[in-house]
Amino acid sequence: MLQNVSTVARYAVYAGIGAMGLIVVLAVFVGETVPRRGFLPWPTSWGDRFFVSLLIFFMLALVWMRFIEPFIPIYGVVVAGLAIGAVIVKWG
Repeated sequence: MLQNVSTVARYAVYAGIGAMGLIVVLAVFVGETVPRRGFLPWPTSWGDRFFVSLLIFFMLALVWMRFIEPFIPIYGVVVAGLAIGAVIVKWG
């Protein structure tokens, strides 16, 4: 299943650095936003929705690697996670 753990670890580090960099960029350029209600059950700001989408993306990736990766490559979770994240950030 995980033949080359060093490759998986390297990609995990890249994903973490990318997420932290994106959070810093968003904090600098977007700043504070007024909380609003979307389809999420509580009022959220832009950063809250982004954080929720990151959590969902990471959990989806873990479930994907455990159950779906033998059938569909890991790139599928990237496409699905980005689509779900975009919906949550835009309308959540």
